[in-house]
Amino acid sequence: MILGKTFFDRAYAKINLYLDVTSRREDGYHNICSVMQTISLSDEISLTLSEEKEDSISCNIADIPTDERNLAIKALNAFRNETGLNFGAKIHIEKNIPIAGGLAGGSSDAAAVIRILSEASEIELPDDKLIKIANKVGADVPFCLFGGTMMVTGVGEILKPLPKCPKMYFVVANSGEGVSTPWAYSMLDNKYENFTIYRGNSSQRLQFLLTALQNSDIKGVQNNIYNIFEEVIENERPLVNKIKQIMCSSGAEACLMSGSGPSVFGFFDDEKTASEAKDILLKKGIRAFCATT
Repeated sequence: MILGKTFFDRAYAKINLYLDVTSRREDGYHNICSVMQTISLSDEISLTLSEEKEDSISCNIADIPTDERNLAIKALNAFRNETGLNFGAKIHIEKNIPIAGGLAGGSSDAAAVIRILSEASEIELPDDKLIKIANKVGADVPFCLFGGTMMVTGVGEILKPLPKCPKMYFVVANSGEGVSTPWAYSMLDNKYENFTIYRGNSSQRLQFLLTALQNSDIKGVQNNIYNIFEEVIENERPLVNKIKQIMCSSGAEACLMSGSGPSVFGFFDDEKTASEAKDILLKKGIRAFCATT
């Protein structure tokens, strides 16, 4: 193990170009079908290993928990449990990704910790072992380990790489309202009686989206985005629709909520239009970022 040296990694946000919940499992979790995409918005992670068996975590944002509720600490514990290694770690998170916004900020932080630990421990773990560790931390963590453009199924542990997404310009905005993912799932459970009743079929849209990715067809991607959580979150977080309206009036070609929300991303034709839309949102007191694939 490499002790004393500080390692750095970037933890990139993700958006869901497509997100459906296909069933509720007997263990209470849900099976999903999603097309996830890494974007350039990121947190910065630094980690130093020591012989002392104590962990510490700090963050530039006061609201971030610095105990075992933090997924970065869960990632440390999962890695140690799987490898049998004993060490302490000092972690600092420079947080840029909005919290509880459906952008996998915490999951990406945890994935960065796992990547750093794999390097610092000098153990070359195979991908399936890394995914096993990541899956114990959270549903989005396996995808965040590798990033890119992927089909994600099961509870998030089954990853299938897809054709690389063409370069696209986004504005990502968050009103500051958070959404608890378990609460969002419970809303869907109530609406669809634990997914025991028919709720329509979005699979054709998924096929159109996959074809568009295969052909690097940006308009085809924009025309076939989908997120089942919009059905229950937009009524609970009305600023989601407000952000969409501002984006569309500012030149967005399409908008969608990411994950369980409430962050919204909009597609723009070019960097200049995206930057102007971001500035409009900022002037209205809405946190916004420009990002690319």
